[in-house]
Amino acid sequence: MVTIDQIKEQYILPILAETGYNFNIVTDVGDYQTAKRHRNTVTNVINGLLMLTQSEIQPLSSGLSAVAYQAMISFLIPLEDHDAHSEYPKVTEFRNALSAALSKSAKIAIVDANGNAYEGGVVYSLPAVGQRNQRDMAGDSVTYTCTISVSFLQGALNTSDLSLNIDGSPVAFSNIRINRSPVLMADLLSGNQNAGSSTYAESAAFKIEFTAPALGGNSVSNRIINYILGNDSANAPMDVSITRRDGVDDTEGEPIYEYLYEGQMIFSGCEMSGSGVSNVGFTVSLVPYTESEEIGG
Repeated sequence: MVTIDQIKEQYILPILAETGYNFNIVTDVGDYQTAKRHRNTVTNVINGLLMLTQSEIQPLSSGLSAVAYQAMISFLIPLEDHDAHSEYPKVTEFRNALSAALSKSAKIAIVDANGNAYEGGVVYSLPAVGQRNQRDMAGDSVTYTCTISVSFLQGALNTSDLSLNIDGSPVAFSNIRINRSPVLMADLLSGNQNAGSSTYAESAAFKIEFTAPALGGNSVSNRIINYILGNDSANAPMDVSITRRDGVDDTEGEPIYEYLYEGQMIFSGCEMSGSGVSNVGFTVSLVPYTESEEIGG
């Protein structure tokens, strides 16, 4: 089982290291750490308190467990001399650096004490300012608080590991569905004693469905818009591929991808929608393409 301390060590601390600040993050309770001095060099430390606020564990029939944690981190920032505008630029710099570091990661991969690998997703909140107070040891200071919600499962396939490409261009999808729907024929055999029918799949239809934002100057967005407006033929094929990152990097540090699907497809339905001042989005369906000469052959 993954613990909150493992989440801190394997996910939170590496993310915080990207900010360029030095941190002392304690779980539940811990000692305040003052700035470090080495000769004439002073290294400031940002103290933080990590608390598990909510958890949910759902046992699965296979013996695995789907786990969801919600944690809160409170950072204590000492206030130094303000500038001519009575503002504290160093506090603003910290908030911006922390927001940028958190926004880079939407996936979590953790290995527990038994060597089991867990995959999952992360939802975070931007740092929210708290109260300014005179505190013991920290002096004049202010707090910033953010929440991190993680959900994970041992050996899971994460959506972020899937890549959809159309004519060699990646699709920035927000949701994706890949399905195969058979056309079934029910047959009741004469020797069947309980009147239960068996079925036979006469055919099966493969389909890829996804939603994505409309992006200006993007080749995939332009292709979808031209199809919707009738500027392109409904039977214009596209080279479509779906790849999966297997989580293992090669000797040069590059990720290795496995092709799950590769073939020619056409649009089976596209919708472009928007409202008010919201961004325009697409809902798209793709089906395999067949040459007209092959139909009925």
